[in-house]
Amino acid sequence: MNRTNSAINRSQKRENVVSWAIAFLFFLSLLPYFVWSIVPYTDWWLTVPLFLLFCTQTKRIKNSHLLVSFIFISIWAGICGGGNFVGISMMAVSAIIFAVKESFLISIYSRFRLIFVLLLSASLIIYLLVSFGVSLPYYSVPPPPRNTIDYNYYIYPFYACPSVDDWRNLGINRFNALFDEPGVVGTISFIILFIEKFNLKKIGNYVLIASGILSFSLFFYIASFIYFTYHLFFIRSNYFYKILTGLVVSFCLLQFAKTEIFEGYIGDRLLWESKAQTISGDDRSSDDLKKHISNIRGTTAYFFGDPESVSRHQASASIEKQILAYGFITIALFFIFYAIYSHRYLKTSKEWVFFYVVLFAIMYNRPSMFSFSRLYLYCMMVLVWSPNFKDSFQQLDIATTVKNRLLRRF
Repeated sequence: MNRTNSAINRSQKRENVVSWAIAFLFFLSLLPYFVWSIVPYTDWWLTVPLFLLFCTQTKRIKNSHLLVSFIFISIWAGICGGGNFVGISMMAVSAIIFAVKESFLISIYSRFRLIFVLLLSASLIIYLLVSFGVSLPYYSVPPPPRNTIDYNYYIYPFYACPSVDDWRNLGINRFNALFDEPGVVGTISFIILFIEKFNLKKIGNYVLIASGILSFSLFFYIASFIYFTYHLFFIRSNYFYKILTGLVVSFCLLQFAKTEIFEGYIGDRLLWESKAQTISGDDRSSDDLKKHISNIRGTTAYFFGDPESVSRHQASASIEKQILAYGFITIALFFIFYAIYSHRYLKTSKEWVFFYVVLFAIMYNRPSMFSFSRLYLYCMMVLVWSPNFKDSFQQLDIATTVKNRLLRRF
């Protein structure tokens, strides 16, 4: 009996260490400033360790059909994208996420969230101090190699501040934390808040909300509006609380909307452009890329990809670029896969449609199909709404195991 208990304890300790390691590597995959110098090698130094760590938890493959399906999609995408054996392998190994048990995936989440929120909190404090004119030590670095911008960053402790004056013309920078773009803060903050169901009992979620607001990420504002609209009409709760919350939020938004900061960073980007048939803030795709996609629509290049043309549109970061890189069929296969995956866990059609709308919004804003961390977060967005794992999220929350009362509320 003692031997059995000892073996179980060793297994739990090993799983705990592995989940912490994966969570930290997931954070590094968001590319904070201290890894910019090795960004060109991220496919190796992140993907390989993550794959090996996940392999330690695959004694019995949980969902073999999902694993095989995503490997097929990855290989198909790699072939369409003109990749070599190594490149295709780097894409396919992320499928191992679907081979491990759900409880292990959930245990990673609370650790990843804690790392992200704590570092975001430190960054937010430094950002506010710098914004209010407090003099702090910094040094200058160039942008990460894959970024096409032409300005440097002032690196403060936990905060990467763009050196351009254009960002200060409204009196305050957009908050990009440790990353090169505010959109990273807005997107990841919303995804975590979605998984948390905007739980306001946790202090850390207030940090995420504040960070999303101060990032002035158009995606964060629109996606949050979609979430609260869904909650207002489809989630059963106290109607008085709903009405009161709606009135308070509406009042705050109306007051904020009158400010020059909101108008410059959000309001002007919501204006409709009749010529482009989209809002002015929809800048994920260049006019040249949209024209190119329009020209090849219906051709083999559209359905199977035109990877040789991708290099001409490096400034774009849209789903159209993914179509150019891998082909429309690959994009369709990806969405079909997640339709099947989400339908497996979500019990109602409204939850399924809601997840799909949010997934499409994320993919439209910052498309990423074969990133370990993104695939993982997409899975968490599904599992958190599944009644089968409601207790698991509470039991495996790292906050329940720490002694510090503040961290337990974080």
